[in-house]
Amino acid sequence: MTKLIIVRHGESEANELGVIAGWTDYKLTALGLEQAMQTADYLANEKIDVVCSSDLCRAFETAKPHAEKRGLTVNAYPELRETYCGEWEGITFAELNGRDPAEYEHFKKTQLVYTIPGGENIWESGERFYQKVFEIARENDGKTVLIAAHGAVIRTFWAIISGTPKEEATAKHDYASNASYSIVHFDGEKLIPVEYSHDSHLTIATHLHL
Repeated sequence: MTKLIIVRHGESEANELGVIAGWTDYKLTALGLEQAMQTADYLANEKIDVVCSSDLCRAFETAKPHAEKRGLTVNAYPELRETYCGEWEGITFAELNGRDPAEYEHFKKTQLVYTIPGGENIWESGERFYQKVFEIARENDGKTVLIAAHGAVIRTFWAIISGTPKEEATAKHDYASNASYSIVHFDGEKLIPVEYSHDSHLTIATHLHL
C-alpha cells in the first residue's frame, strides 16, 4: 500500500492579511513557519521516502523541514498549485464582498464548483491536483510520500476521492487547517481517504482560505 501524507501550507502572508492568494507567491508568516515546523516535528518518526510540493513558496517552505529531517530534496510541481484566482488575486475578501455582495454570497454557497472571474473553476483545479497526486502515487508504489499544497485544491481533492457529488461538496467538506495533514492510501487503482485535516499537534491552528 502506498501512503500519502498531504500537508496544507502554514499560515501565509496572504492568510494573515485576509488576501486572496491563488498563484501569487506569498511566503509563510513567522506563525506559518512555526506551524510547519510543529508538523514536521510531530511526523519526525514517520517513514517518509519522498517529499513533493507545489512550486509556490508557501507550500515549498512547509515541505522543506520534512525533507531536511531526512536528507531529502523537495520535488516541486506547478500542477500542485492552488486554484488560480484571476481577477481576485491580491484583493481581500472584504473588498470582494464590497464589490458585489450578492455574487460574494453566491460564491460562498457554491465555492467548490465556482469559476473565479479570469481564473480557474475550483472543482477543475481540484481535478488538476488529483491527477498529479495520482501520478505521484503510481510512480512511488509501496512508498510513503509527503505532499505540501493548498487549501482549496486539497478540499476539492478530498471531495473527489470521497465520492461526494459536486452539488453537495461545498456544504459537506471544509478547508483543511493550515499545516494540518491528511492521510490517503493508494492501492494501485484508486486513492482512498483515511484521515482529513489532523491538527491536534498544533499550538495554534488557523482555518484560512484560498
